[in-house]
Amino acid sequence: MEDRRSTPRTGDCGCAICILTGRPSVASHTTCSIPRGAGYVEPDLGAKLVNPSGSPALEPLSERERDIIHLLALGYTNQEIGQKLFISVRTVDTHRAHIMRKLQLETRAELVMYALANGVIGPSAE
Repeated sequence: MEDRRSTPRTGDCGCAICILTGRPSVASHTTCSIPRGAGYVEPDLGAKLVNPSGSPALEPLSERERDIIHLLALGYTNQEIGQKLFISVRTVDTHRAHIMRKLQLETRAELVMYALANGVIGPSAE
């Protein structure tokens, strides 16, 4: 018996479809709304896959601090980060100090290692 959940087909409208569930409402939704070559994830499954807070290790950080740690780990200077994010160098420095305190880090090298280990940068980064 053929597994319909992973069998690509082409619909009458030319859409490439891949049925991920047997529910008719999802099947009819995918038929006309997915362009050829695009992927589809059932909404219920997608909601489970999305982790809005990113890495749990970064939970103590604000969204802006996450932006800062990412750029710091990539090697940007405080001046470059300030220009990129349209904030002052002093604000960047304050964010960096808060990041270091919250994550209990002492040096920029530790920050880079932390970022690598937690997927902020590197092959597992989003």
